[in-house]
Amino acid sequence: MTAQKLLPRTKLLPGNDGPPIRRDPYHDDEPIFDDDPLADDGSPIFERLAVIQMSHMSYDVMMDYLTAHRPERAVALLGPKDHDAVTHILIDEDGEATPASFTFGHVLVNEKMKIYVAAGLDVKGIAHSHPLGCTWPSGGDLKYVARCFASDKQGTLDRFLLPIVCGQRLYPYVVFNDNPPAAQVAQVVLF
Repeated sequence: MTAQKLLPRTKLLPGNDGPPIRRDPYHDDEPIFDDDPLADDGSPIFERLAVIQMSHMSYDVMMDYLTAHRPERAVALLGPKDHDAVTHILIDEDGEATPASFTFGHVLVNEKMKIYVAAGLDVKGIAHSHPLGCTWPSGGDLKYVARCFASDKQGTLDRFLLPIVCGQRLYPYVVFNDNPPAAQVAQVVLF
C-alpha cells in the first residue's frame, strides 16, 4: 500500500450537490464528485463544502461500531496534532445512552486519551449515531461543541468534526469556531 499525501488544512475539494459522501462500501450508489464545479447559485462548490479527511480503517471502525448498536452511541475522532485528518477512533464504551440522547463517558475516555496524546494525536471531533429520521446535529450536539470551543484554553480548536450516523448512512458535518451554533454539511475524503 502506498502512502497518500494528506491535504493541507485549508484545502477544500470539489463536492456534489447531492448527499455529501464519498463512495464507499456503505454508499455504493452515490457519486464521488460532481463534474460541475458550480452550485445552482453560481458559487464554486469547493468554497462551500468543508472536508473531513479520514483513513479507510478509521472510517470502517467508526461505521461498524455505530451501525452495529442502537442509536445514541459515540466515538472520538483522533488524528495528528498538526493536521485535521482522522487516523484513529476511540470508542466510548462507558457513555450513557438513552433512546434520544448520549452522554460521553468523560472519565474513561480522558484516561484512554492520555496514550493517544503521548503519541502526538488529539481529538478532531465526535461521531455519533442518531435515531432514524434525525440526520442533522441536535441543539444538544451543538451546545456540546460550543462548550468544547469555550474550554479550548490554547485556542487551537478551529473546527469540530461532527459526523452523524443514522440507520446505515453517514451524514458528515463540521462546526467552525467562528460560528458554533451552526453545523456545515461536509464531504468525506478517504485515504
